[in-house]
Amino acid sequence: MRFEYKYILDYLSVDQIETKLNLHPAGFRVAFPQRRITSIYFVDVSFSAAIDNINGSPNRIKYRIRWYDDFTFPLKVRLEQKIKKGLPGYKNVEKKIFSSREDFNTFINKINLQPVCVVSYLRNYLVSFSGGIRATIDKDIKYKKTIDDLFWVNDPKPILEIKCTLDQLAELESVVDALKLRRHKNSKY
Repeated sequence: MRFEYKYILDYLSVDQIETKLNLHPAGFRVAFPQRRITSIYFVDVSFSAAIDNINGSPNRIKYRIRWYDDFTFPLKVRLEQKIKKGLPGYKNVEKKIFSSREDFNTFINKINLQPVCVVSYLRNYLVSFSGGIRATIDKDIKYKKTIDDLFWVNDPKPILEIKCTLDQLAELESVVDALKLRRHKNSKY
């Protein structure tokens, strides 16, 4: 199980929040090179995941296919079931490789879920000196309805996510308190 707090950075730039994290006593540093993440989100025929999210249900499940960098084949993806049980959550992940666009489309058409949107963003990865707290900053966030749509809708506000496992919760709270940011409910779909 992990905890994940989200912040919409509508009054801070990415550089400003990275500076705050770098100067933070927890000693954040770059954990992984920046990369583009793209996900297709899915719902069942009842749209229960979307309805649960809108209604603020503490227990919900999201389904997505995620890949990193370009949409080129062979395409390595992660099939994810993101499960939230109150504040903590976890993911069930299955890795898959599609050799062609046809294989990808065939798979999408066979699953018993409907694609509802595509979201893509650049992600910066940071980790605390202890390794217990991870922070990601998502920027250049854009959305479109289907993978074949030509036009994206841009969202100019970056998102900061701070994450930890249950045993690191006290350290997470310390980091969050020092940053003096206002937590938001935010879903990229």
